[in-house]
Amino acid sequence: MNISSIIVKINSKKWDEAINAIAKIPYVEIALQDRQKESLIAIIEAPDTNLEIKALNSINTTPGVISANMHLSYNEESFKTCVLEAGEIAKLIDTTPIEDIRYNGDINTFLKPKK
Repeated sequence: MNISSIIVKINSKKWDEAINAIAKIPYVEIALQDRQKESLIAIIEAPDTNLEIKALNSINTTPGVISANMHLSYNEESFKTCVLEAGEIAKLIDTTPIEDIRYNGDINTFLKPKK
């Protein structure tokens, strides 16, 4: 299972149309919306990366959508190998130099060809 958050900017003149269309896209749920800021946060929960990207592309091509960008993406498989408790993870975050931290929340991490 892949879960990702998408930040969507919408033309206010097409707000209702865009919201209704996005709500009908498979695997997509609108988590937060702010019409005044012309923004919403959508969650994609898809069985695999291909369906996740297909949902993102559907959001991007929805009439009224100015932009839709993936903010974070997590793959269930990556959590299966995690053996640390939350407290240990927090301690590592607080004590590890920033240049030693590897970020895996970018969807591009999963799209790069394996060597």
